[in-house]
Amino acid sequence: MLHIRSLYKSYNSHEVLDVGTFQFGKAVYWIKGVNGSGKSTF
Repeated sequence: MLHIRSLYKSYNSHEVLDVGTFQFGKAVYWIKGVNGSGKSTF
């Protein structure tokens, strides 16, 4: 199980990610997106 709290990411003054609280249950997940969309950063 993965639990995320207070995850924030910005580039200069541009906010790109703001997660207060999120919980992934037991399962298989993947993050899908184009190159440069922040998958690895997340």
